[in-house]
Parts: sequence; structure tokens; C-alpha cells
Amino acid sequence: MTAPFFTDLSPIRYEGPDSVNPLAYRFYNKDEVVLGKRMEDHLRFA
Repeated sequence: MTAPFFTDLSPIRYEGPDSVNPLAYRFYNKDEVVLGKRMEDHLRFA
């Protein structure tokens, strides 16, 4: 059995380039290719 970790944290959201939140995604282009994979594929877990 596995115990859930970090259950009280909300997911990190995209807030745009003007966000002052240090834990927010500021730049996100799902079709941009990074290291041979699209950003959407790299960040699928998010």
C-alpha cells in the first residue's frame, strides 16, 4: 500500500508572464519542442 503525500497542496497553475507567484508557470507553449519532446509531453504529469 502507498500513502498519499502532499495531499494539502494544490496543483501548480499557469498564471501568465506577469505573475509574481514564484511557484506558478509563467511561460508555457504546449507545442514548443524541448529536448525532442513537446512541452505538453514533458509536463503531462502536471
